[in-house]
Amino acid sequence: MNASDFLDRARKALRTRDGISKPSSTQLAEADVYARIAQATALDRMAAALEALAADAAPAPGTVQPAIHHSA
Repeated sequence: MNASDFLDRARKALRTRDGISKPSSTQLAEADVYARIAQATALDRMAAALEALAADAAPAPGTVQPAIHHSA
């Protein structure tokens, strides 16, 4: 499942049977759990993407990078 699937579940958990009354505390808790899982899932995917980008940008083994000199 991806983050959007968990967000959909969170939205469904907030729906009441009659569509008018407020969600119960159980529904709110369930929606909160799904929203937090969606957030964690999205953060995990972003971390994986950043790791892949960093791996692509890393110099090849044995490559020596020149020193960077900053003028004062």
